[in-house]
Amino acid sequence: MTVRRALRVNQWLPEWDRIQFDSAKRQDRPEPWFLLLSVPARDLRRLADVAKRQSSPLIPGSAETGIQRGLQSSRAEEISRYVRTGYPMSSLRGARLKMADDALRKPGWLASSIIVNILLPGEQRDGRILHPEDAIVVEEDTSDAFGSYKVSYPDSWSADWDPLVRAPMEVIDGQHRLWAFTGDEEYDNFELPVVAFVNLDLAWQAYLFWTVNIKPKRISPSLAYDLYPLLREQEWLEAGEGLSVYRETRAQEIVEVLYSFPESPWYSRVNMLGDSNRSVAPVTQAGFVRSLTSSYVRAWNSGASGLGGLFGGSEEGSGLNWNRLQQTSLIVELWTLLATQIAARRLEGAVSRGEDFFSPDGQPSLVPTDQGIRCVMQVSNDLLRSIANSLEFFDWEFGFAEEAFEAADVRACLDSLRQLELHAILDNLAEVLSRFDWRTLKAAGLTDTQRDLKSAYRGSGGYALLRRHVLEHIATDSNTRLANEASRLLPARADDE
Repeated sequence: MTVRRALRVNQWLPEWDRIQFDSAKRQDRPEPWFLLLSVPARDLRRLADVAKRQSSPLIPGSAETGIQRGLQSSRAEEISRYVRTGYPMSSLRGARLKMADDALRKPGWLASSIIVNILLPGEQRDGRILHPEDAIVVEEDTSDAFGSYKVSYPDSWSADWDPLVRAPMEVIDGQHRLWAFTGDEEYDNFELPVVAFVNLDLAWQAYLFWTVNIKPKRISPSLAYDLYPLLREQEWLEAGEGLSVYRETRAQEIVEVLYSFPESPWYSRVNMLGDSNRSVAPVTQAGFVRSLTSSYVRAWNSGASGLGGLFGGSEEGSGLNWNRLQQTSLIVELWTLLATQIAARRLEGAVSRGEDFFSPDGQPSLVPTDQGIRCVMQVSNDLLRSIANSLEFFDWEFGFAEEAFEAADVRACLDSLRQLELHAILDNLAEVLSRFDWRTLKAAGLTDTQRDLKSAYRGSGGYALLRRHVLEHIATDSNTRLANEASRLLPARADDE
């Protein structure tokens, strides 16, 4: 007889005695413990009757007594590929898979437990009663002082064993992981972690399935990247296309706060739905996202200069441990300072004549355009990234563990940011940027030379040219450390295009 040792886990509270257990409702009183054990995939398939199960028509809900959702063969196949090659190789297809090498191969660990119920003799499911000869014997190991149990297979057990009537186990959660091993003798001894209940009534099985799969709020990729900054630049994640999704998601989160935060200069002024009327919201959400993914949300070390995104990470684990509330607050404050500086200069009669740089009634400005936003994002990111190691960037901490935050959280984080030396750098940068000539070709009063220059911004190389001119403006117009940094970045920026 095959015996697997199991550890008893005692989980019961006095409050649970007040639960209204009712066998008529299939909610009989359960054991105050469950078992933890490991079982080879081959054994578990047989004991849970997975090995020979075939696809069948849907069973009417009134007749269905099983808990598992319908089997999806594609999902089982994906798990099978994952076990063999790990991620991201398991997600690659066609030419990309052929081009992949062993550098992308990773362990396909299945660390989460398969949850099963061990039936006792006489228990009935779908009209089939468990035969005593098919039963698994669960008994306490009296020779062990650590609360262990012995889980013994049926007496007639063999590698090709089949139950006389029905299998002694039923899968509560994890059937796709079991199906991933069907027909693969090479992996028969691959052991799976198992949580085993004993004679757990069906209604409790349904409840357990729901609490495991539906009720919990799954951790979001965005929160995962906050908790582990090194994930922001992992080669295997990049190959699996998960990293680009993260970067776009993080950029979109930042834009949503810029749009919805009442004190933001972009409040209700981002075209979130792609509306053709851009008189009030001249910049699309997609344009803002592209600007962020090409600047702040890039890898920490990237581009010809080796200075990537301030919010990125690296394979070595370097990068800022800033969460998305800190990242978002920095972007909000940068634009707030810039808006304030531009508005102040217009009141003095300099540069443009509009109410602010969003107003379509004054002199048209490049700032509230896709081109201007990308320039501001990339230039400010490059400058801040270049001095990140010499300021308190790595020391700034602002606790945040929730998946969503309110306007009050943004205000509190902004108050914290304004106490840092970094804030003085942001203010100086905004002041220098406000003195750049952001007028467009349609502005009135341009000289011929200015008109030629503005016209050049409209060509295919206009984005790069505008960025270069802004860096040159900072390099020659600033008396602070920003001038030196801008000068140093100019050659690298040329190579980066």
